[in-house]
Amino acid sequence: MGTLFGEKIEKFRGLLEQLSSEELLEVKKLLDEYADKSESLSSKQESLRNLLLKGPTLTTDELEKIQEARKKIDQWRMQ
Repeated sequence: MGTLFGEKIEKFRGLLEQLSSEELLEVKKLLDEYADKSESLSSKQESLRNLLLKGPTLTTDELEKIQEARKKIDQWRMQ
């Protein structure tokens, strides 16, 4: 744990000690909401990662055809 992070945690802990039970419950709800959002984002990132890793790819033949088409388009533009 970095010292700056550790200092922030200690300040946060000090603030928490000053709160009433009701206020602590509100803080807990807020932290739970942040945790849920973080998990949801992490899940979406993992889904995107899996899609990119397992998704379709172009074959060498398809890439060559694309390059040929680009060359023909470039030649057409130069006319």
